[in-house]
Amino acid sequence: LAAMHETPEAATAVSLWLKQRPESFHVARDRDRVVRGFYAMFSPNPADTALVEQDPIASGWQRHIDANPMPYDQRPVFVRYLLSEQGGEMPSPEQAACWLDIKRTYMAMRPELRRIYMALREPAQRAFKPVIDKLGFESCGAVEVGGDVYHLNVNDFGPESVDGWLAGLVAAELGVDVPEVLDRRAHELVLGKERVPLTRLEFGLLEYLLDREGQAVSRASLIQDVWGHSYTGGSNVIEAVVRSLRKKLRERASCVETVSGVGYRFRLWVT
Repeated sequence: LAAMHETPEAATAVSLWLKQRPESFHVARDRDRVVRGFYAMFSPNPADTALVEQDPIASGWQRHIDANPMPYDQRPVFVRYLLSEQGGEMPSPEQAACWLDIKRTYMAMRPELRRIYMALREPAQRAFKPVIDKLGFESCGAVEVGGDVYHLNVNDFGPESVDGWLAGLVAAELGVDVPEVLDRRAHELVLGKERVPLTRLEFGLLEYLLDREGQAVSRASLIQDVWGHSYTGGSNVIEAVVRSLRKKLRERASCVETVSGVGYRFRLWVT
């Protein structure tokens, strides 16, 4: 199937991953038990490092992880291949069967599962775009393999893993508003029925991140726009305010994410 639909370079990578992670490969069969599609899905581990570095797609995903670290107790999943005999990467019954199995697997991985990565070429990227946009996938780059350009996509489920992501989808589908996180008039953090007072800098930091929810915000931007001309502290002043804000967020502390080499990002939760 890989030889039918992939470039020689990409098809060779299938053999390498099959040797490295045979347990990650799953097949879809027809009623006669003939294989009509397959996918490979796994969480990368240190033993995969050498092969990840050889594989342009997996290394592209790994670069995104390195630039956007996850909490130590959460992990990503790579959907490295998803091909059917009939349409390759394009939508097909075999693809649908594989996706059902993929969903069953990542539901079983919660709450540790944080992100799912996948790659598509044109025209599959265009064909799947309405679906992947609705599900929350975002672009995390593109790489070339054997002359074909692969679009790299990631779905970050957020601090509450798949459960929080599903709640968000249902809320959007039903037109339910996401609960307020910050009472801007009262300068208070809203945690369910409880309200927690914030200092001026805690409030300014949280408001700034909330207004850019999901975006990485640099420390320089925070110093300029939140601290302003009154900022006279050392480089650890921002970190101190982040620590105090996370403490007040309690079990939601992971919503304020550290973006390595950049600054911080806020991921909204849904309850």
